[in-house]
Amino acid sequence: MKPLLDRETRLRNLEAAFNQKIDSLVDHTVSKKDARDAETERLRSEARATGKPEIQVQQEQAKNSPNLHWDPTIDQYRNSAHRFCEWLVDNHPEAETINYIHRKKYAAEYLKAQYSSNVGTMKTNRSQLAKAIGVPGEKLLEIKEKRPMPTKGRDFDPIASPIADAKKYGDTLPTLGRATGARLEEVPNLTKSCFYFKGGQLFCHYDGKWQNTKGARDRDSLVPQVYEKQILAMIKDLKPNQPIIAKVPDGYNEHAYRRLYAAELKKELSRPLSFLEGMYVNIKPKHDYKRGTVRTTAPAILHSTLRNMDLDRWAMGEISGYLGHGNGRVDLVVKNYGDYF
Repeated sequence: MKPLLDRETRLRNLEAAFNQKIDSLVDHTVSKKDARDAETERLRSEARATGKPEIQVQQEQAKNSPNLHWDPTIDQYRNSAHRFCEWLVDNHPEAETINYIHRKKYAAEYLKAQYSSNVGTMKTNRSQLAKAIGVPGEKLLEIKEKRPMPTKGRDFDPIASPIADAKKYGDTLPTLGRATGARLEEVPNLTKSCFYFKGGQLFCHYDGKWQNTKGARDRDSLVPQVYEKQILAMIKDLKPNQPIIAKVPDGYNEHAYRRLYAAELKKELSRPLSFLEGMYVNIKPKHDYKRGTVRTTAPAILHSTLRNMDLDRWAMGEISGYLGHGNGRVDLVVKNYGDYF
């Protein structure tokens, strides 16, 4: 048996192996969506080559891009790999290669040891390690539990808290949050030039780079009519590229204002449920792999067992896009933003 290297050398070698793997996944030349679509076509081509019937071929769908496209995300993957390497050198000092680590199922052992009390964090780290190791997350560790209901900012009172924040920070900051639904990182990058009218409605445009959006994705968000006059008055005397808010105070609960924004849009966009009864709407193809079917339509009325309410599915899909999650992620909107519906 060859002697073990010292701890720092072993850690440095493991990190170099994972960093090399992560570097091989980086691609800044295409968008995440384009890369995901290309991966879907690759999977379908492979399925056709094996002689599968076309109905099964069309069920092949890439859930994620095989690459990494955004520097902050790449940093998260490196940090996750670093924490894993720190654990490996202390618990399995003989581990030297990624293939050996995967064969011995050390990632599963690590995830259960470090995150078994937090399903959400365990799933996030599983996804990151799976990408670095080069296998689907289920191959590392099967996690049957669902992510729990988020608790962040649940002590926020939708009426009293904005009044308290206005006294503490001034009217501009809480009004801007309710009117745009901007993320915390985006708020200090909003300028007068972001706002424009289209079809008689006021919108806020987010440039992925300049407004520092998640995933550097561009989007346009509808400003609820109730806030139009306040926004126009707020930006009237500003220079085009002058930030509306120079700095967001520490501890400011911007996500609660995103919930208020979603609730206001729900009131503005939702159609009467009586009008929607019996109607169906087109949705992004949803695969039922057990039945071997693909669903492309769904009832226009979305029934949420989580919230115990019926909702306009189309409106929820629009809100999802305006919040920056992409169109159609209705379940995400209901779960994470439905507190004030």
